[in-house]
Amino acid sequence: VEEDAYTLLNARISYLHDPWNLRLTVFAKNLLDRQYHITRLPTDFGVLDTLAPPREYGLYLHWDF
Repeated sequence: VEEDAYTLLNARISYLHDPWNLRLTVFAKNLLDRQYHITRLPTDFGVLDTLAPPREYGLYLHWDF
């Protein structure tokens, strides 16, 4: 099973506050919000498709104390 070419754009940036050993990370995945398949499996009844997640973003807070 073939799929057309696609481009993914992910990003991540972190800031470390050294005195408190605190790290804040902001991330984004699939910034262009492309629709693509994680898997495409041919079966006797057609193709079983599993779509990848849409645009995803968030932040992590990590604190070592």
